[in-house]
Amino acid sequence: MWQRLKQSLASKAPPASQAAKGRNASPLILSHPLPTSQNWPAHPSLCHESGQAFFQCKPTRRRGSVALKVTPERITFLVPNALSKQQQIATFKNHQAWLFSSLHQQLQRLQQQRQQSPFHLQCDQPFALLGEDWTWQLTPCDQIKVHPIANIDWAQRHWEVRATPDDVATFQQALRTDPTRLPDRLRPAFRRLCQDRLTQWLSATLPDRAEQIGVQPTDWQVKHYRARWGSCDHKGRVRFHWAIARMPEAVADYVLVHELCHLIHFDHSRHFWQQVARHCPNFQAAERFLKQEGAGLMWV
Repeated sequence: MWQRLKQSLASKAPPASQAAKGRNASPLILSHPLPTSQNWPAHPSLCHESGQAFFQCKPTRRRGSVALKVTPERITFLVPNALSKQQQIATFKNHQAWLFSSLHQQLQRLQQQRQQSPFHLQCDQPFALLGEDWTWQLTPCDQIKVHPIANIDWAQRHWEVRATPDDVATFQQALRTDPTRLPDRLRPAFRRLCQDRLTQWLSATLPDRAEQIGVQPTDWQVKHYRARWGSCDHKGRVRFHWAIARMPEAVADYVLVHELCHLIHFDHSRHFWQQVARHCPNFQAAERFLKQEGAGLMWV
């Protein structure tokens, strides 16, 4: 179990070309027993069966300090880039008390954000994508042997998932227990729905917004990020997290404007925020929404 989890975390690590060069190039996964005195929330990097927590050790440009970063997908231990792997391990061991105290606080905060998320997927109950009401249903189908099959009725805004009777029963029970957390086998189909809906919305909205702002992206794409809503680069390419589809449309529009304005100002300077405010006057409200609800929307 431990080895499979380590391999899973390692497979999600960034390519070596993006990691620290030289001796710190390969990702380092560290594990440690969970203190039994705490009630630990569920997280992909926590193995409650074995009582272990798994940390990806990431060298950064930090100088003489360490940090802990917890996202819905992983737990990252940030260390100075100059440390060797042996020094990283020693540093990890020397910070156990602080590390698990910080980990528990961040996990509790993440769990609270999930529970307070405005997005709950409950069986046969409507849900919203970009402010539009959608209906959905789970349909048992004996002819399906392996993966669930999802069909989208765009005209009626209806999403139907056909799966084996056992899968349907499992999905229903899991969603009754926690409607903010999708079952593993249902998650890919839901992400495709969100990605397709966001792609539709961006196809209609991005060209007009880009013209208003006075920029011309060379390319745009909907993809998955671990802990960011979008990105852009100096080649004029912009990227957006598929989970933006779960936001109110006004907040999604802010994320779009934010990334397009970065094609003019590649920073968060005063001039950048002036540009954002010119095209999205209520951006502060959208920022508050993202800070309060963002983690809950990414946690799928």
